[in-house]
Amino acid sequence: MEKVFSHLDYRQFLRQRFAHLKKTRALTHRSFSKKAGFTSPNFLKLVIEGQRNLTEKSIPKIAQALELDAREHEFFSALVRFNQAKRVEEKAAIYEQLKLLRRDLPMQRLEHSQFDYFNHWYAVAIRELIGLKDFREDDEWIAAKLRHEVSPAQVRRSLRLLERLGLVHRGEDGRLRQEQAPLSSGDEVSSLGAYRFHQNMMEKAKQALRDTPAPLRDISSVTVAVTQDTSERIKQKIRQFRKEILAMVEDEGRAEAVYQMNIQFFNLTELS
Repeated sequence: MEKVFSHLDYRQFLRQRFAHLKKTRALTHRSFSKKAGFTSPNFLKLVIEGQRNLTEKSIPKIAQALELDAREHEFFSALVRFNQAKRVEEKAAIYEQLKLLRRDLPMQRLEHSQFDYFNHWYAVAIRELIGLKDFREDDEWIAAKLRHEVSPAQVRRSLRLLERLGLVHRGEDGRLRQEQAPLSSGDEVSSLGAYRFHQNMMEKAKQALRDTPAPLRDISSVTVAVTQDTSERIKQKIRQFRKEILAMVEDEGRAEAVYQMNIQFFNLTELS
């Protein structure tokens, strides 16, 4: 039977668990609703299809009808709140609860590691530091390079994280080197981490405006009125520009510093 701990989308879990019960116990949407105490015979179907959300009152009814044990019930409740949360801060807090509830499941460790990578800006920066010509695998040196905004302990954890994710590897000479490993940012967890990364880097940009000397930064903006068609063309040019920047630095074998480039293009007005 499908276990809830392997899911981060409660609707997907409901779809798969109901399909199992339908096959093994001839359960129907009507009989499930009756078992859960819902008046609507299609309540579960509407929830699975995203037409209805679950409430704090309906969660325990669903959990009981699905015969979830206490730990599964707790995880399912948190998962519903995670999927239905509107604010990113709330999602992040609930995800920490989900991590604890399935901390002993080995198959989830990579997912948690990917979240930690996206969620901590300094892990990304440390990976780029490894490409510097004078890089030293020394916690204090790395912390100093990052202006002591991270601790040596955070540096050590980040280096272990990068190796675990395959983003760096140790060569035959024992030195760390960057490695290009695929990381997903499409699922909800990685996307949540990516959101936090962008949020952190925007704060870094504000800090750079105050603290970084002008010759070491370029911060500018422009406000324009455009059509929908033009806005799509601008986004396409931004995507192309990002690719050109990556191609430009791809073979920088003797890099001297780590820079951050943020690009923001967003609507300031209500669409009619």
